[in-house]
Amino acid sequence: MLTNSTRQSKILCITFIVVVVLAVGTAGFFAKKYFDLRANPNQAAQAETSRLTEMVGKLYELPKDETPIVGKVQDKAKLKEQPFFKNAENGDDLLIYQKSKLAIVYRAKANKIINVGPIAIDAAQQKASTPAQK
Repeated sequence: MLTNSTRQSKILCITFIVVVVLAVGTAGFFAKKYFDLRANPNQAAQAETSRLTEMVGKLYELPKDETPIVGKVQDKAKLKEQPFFKNAENGDDLLIYQKSKLAIVYRAKANKIINVGPIAIDAAQQKASTPAQK
């Protein structure tokens, strides 16, 4: 028959082993995520773009033939002179469709489109941002 202290030491040993296994498993999971991200740094940006287009696509008909440029409103005070951003808040997402000349401000925490409007892209500016064709 097991004594009370022997039973407690077995329980303590089993608990310790379970905690160590969980810690090693968690560390392995995050290490894999880290190394995957280092191998393909654009993967996180692509995942965020896909997530945003999926969410906004449920609220608004998006252009199907292009992928947007995605940004965030960092400092709404710098944008106060631009009427398009008058209702934007810090943290709102901005989706810009260059070919369709469309810009969308989306607030994820409210799952709400704040503003949609056309954009004007300067031809000289677009050539400067587009890599030269060979």
